[in-house]
Amino acid sequence: MQRHWVLACLVTGLAAAACSPDADRTRGEPDASAGNADAAEETPTTARRAASAMVIVRNAERRELGTLTLTEGEGGIALAGRLTGLAPGEHGMHLHAIGRCDPPSFASAGGHWNPSERQHGSANPQGPHAGDLPNLTIGADSSGAVEGTTAAGTLFGDMPLLDVDGAALIVHAGRDDYSSQPSGGAGDPVACGVVEAAAADPADSLR
Repeated sequence: MQRHWVLACLVTGLAAAACSPDADRTRGEPDASAGNADAAEETPTTARRAASAMVIVRNAERRELGTLTLTEGEGGIALAGRLTGLAPGEHGMHLHAIGRCDPPSFASAGGHWNPSERQHGSANPQGPHAGDLPNLTIGADSSGAVEGTTAAGTLFGDMPLLDVDGAALIVHAGRDDYSSQPSGGAGDPVACGVVEAAAADPADSLR
């Protein structure tokens, strides 16, 4: 009789434990700490900085004229910085398809960066090249601010500027008329710089 009584108590106790609120939470509800762990893992993705690059521009004598920053944005690639040591006036400026700057002609940089195979110039209905940029204005002190954005393209994503053979920036002796082929009648290149990644592709790592 006593053995039956003990067995009944054990069965009753197990049933009560199974029906308790704590048991329900253990069996069916997600662990809040696990959810926090998942959120922590996702944080680096949202904290990643926009991709960027830089270019040190030099003339044919290899004298440094300044450093420009390239930042990937929604509408293209923005350039910013300041160049010195150039003749006063307007100068055509373009991104070129190969990351080489062999003086004095800088022909090693290839043609304009043009992944969409358009014609040169923002005033051309068939243009512009992705690498076409606004003219650079140099003042009487032989310096000028660089401010401009490409019409399209990215540093690392779709239509990447920084592909396997890199890219370069070239400054020309004269102004770009934004329509003449192949480079706006801007004259000979007078300065060049190889574009170098300054921050990794945001899909790869946190910066």
